[in-house]
Amino acid sequence: MKCYQAVPALLCAAALLLTGCTQISIAEEERLRSTTTAVVETVVVEVEVPPVAGAETPTVLPTSGPTTTPAPTALPTAIPLPPTPAPDPALVGFSLCDQVAGDPLGGRFSARVTAITTTVEAKFERIEIGLDVPDSSVAPHALARCLSAADASNQAGGAYTLLVGLDDWLHDDLFRASTVSPTITISGTTAISGASYQVPQNVDAGADIAISLAQPLPYKIALAQNPTRLVIDIAKSSPITDTSDLLTQPAGTDAQPPTPLYYLQDGDVWSYDGGQATNLTESFEVETALAVSVAAKQIAFCRVETGAAADAALAASSLWTMALDGSDAAELAAPGRTCADPAFSPDGAQIAFTVDEGSATPPRLSIYTVPTNGSDANRLASATDEWSRFAPQWLDDDRIVYAALAEDSRSTVFINADGAEEDIGAALTVGSAYTSLGRPLAAPDGSGIAVEAIRAEGGSSLLLLDTNGAQRAEIATGYATRPLTFAEDGKLYYLSTECASSVAQNYRIFRRGATGGDTPIGYGTTLGGFGQFATSDDTLSYVALGRGLGPSALWAWDIVSGNRAKLVESPRVISGLVR
Repeated sequence: MKCYQAVPALLCAAALLLTGCTQISIAEEERLRSTTTAVVETVVVEVEVPPVAGAETPTVLPTSGPTTTPAPTALPTAIPLPPTPAPDPALVGFSLCDQVAGDPLGGRFSARVTAITTTVEAKFERIEIGLDVPDSSVAPHALARCLSAADASNQAGGAYTLLVGLDDWLHDDLFRASTVSPTITISGTTAISGASYQVPQNVDAGADIAISLAQPLPYKIALAQNPTRLVIDIAKSSPITDTSDLLTQPAGTDAQPPTPLYYLQDGDVWSYDGGQATNLTESFEVETALAVSVAAKQIAFCRVETGAAADAALAASSLWTMALDGSDAAELAAPGRTCADPAFSPDGAQIAFTVDEGSATPPRLSIYTVPTNGSDANRLASATDEWSRFAPQWLDDDRIVYAALAEDSRSTVFINADGAEEDIGAALTVGSAYTSLGRPLAAPDGSGIAVEAIRAEGGSSLLLLDTNGAQRAEIATGYATRPLTFAEDGKLYYLSTECASSVAQNYRIFRRGATGGDTPIGYGTTLGGFGQFATSDDTLSYVALGRGLGPSALWAWDIVSGNRAKLVESPRVISGLVR
């Protein structure tokens, strides 16, 4: 099942992050988007439904991995979290998470639809699809997802669609004997506005049942026996309200970041300082990535060539620098076809950046460094081996950590010290519970590295490494755990989500002390997503994203006082946030 909403989807677009995307290799997503990935998750309403006789328990996909919860250490006091709403006992098992009924690996099955009935209960509505399954067939199985019209896979229209995918349903004589018409008659329901079959053409298996909804509603699916039937229960009301998303709710008096912020908007580099947003470039060219160094008193950014193709992510670009006020803009280096991921060394003397030196597909990326005084750029590692390298971060003035991806989808993380490269990712993924790694995030004080790791059983964990690459801790508080930003003193902010979902993200924000200990500082549910985060003192700045191409907004949140305010609003995506 899928649930859709009306807005164009950006499942793999370069600027979007957490807007209902299915998680693929996070290393590849990060290279494409030049941003941090996270998996969109949903609200799990722990409420109870009268059990269906003979029905198996629905499975939320994928299940969470092991959770590590260190004892909290003393940190600056945050505003107490509001209480979690009490669950409704009539809706236990209902959620907006992707769910399966039956064995998703069971293979192709044969079945005939015998009847479709609807039932209206006090808190939910039910669709039952009776199935005649021959003894020679495996049991039916289905995948349910709630999608908005912003999602690319939404073919049903309407605000939201709950799509039940029966991908292995054979198009045999029993299938053809079913009453499979484009429209399914639904009567007496209020939450369910309609339903239809979607049968792909020129294939020998597969069908979807699309259920139209006016809003994202928690649901529950199960495969019941004696007789065999697929049971779809949909709650009548949504747990998501205008105040569900804590990070987009103003609070207290006006919150302002204590230091200037820099970001990308409409292809230009902007600053926000003292309550004022200023366009620093305001050029016909498109800027695609940036970094800031207070030590060098410079901004480094990637600029697309004038008159380049409309797709800035693929157009030729080079590395530029300018003063913090936007003056003295000049090209610094153009060693290859494109520029991405600029990062200053702590002393401001060098810039590391990602370069595509050719036009291969997929791209073969290299890491270059260039002195800010204008000397020649230098490639850090071979351009002819199996690895495509990207997303550099400085550990100190001499060492750099970066991600790498091979054409066969293997991923790793390297540390490079004076040209000598060490693969620290192999020890984390080879023969372990992790299958791939995302972009590393280095602490500005040089105390460690955070990296998202995809778990073999689904979802991701956050790994904390020392500056030599040895694992110090694993954080797995839910389905996926994403590093957000390090504070100057080594505190780490990270976000965890509860489950895979295509429509809503049920999130928690944590702060981890420099010496350990995790403190929850906020939680909520969003139908949009979040871009980059930055922190200064105890103020967290971040980009809140709408679905599709926008709108978006830049926010500031004083963690200690609880003050939270919207700083900038844009009809399109704000990206590249740094301080």
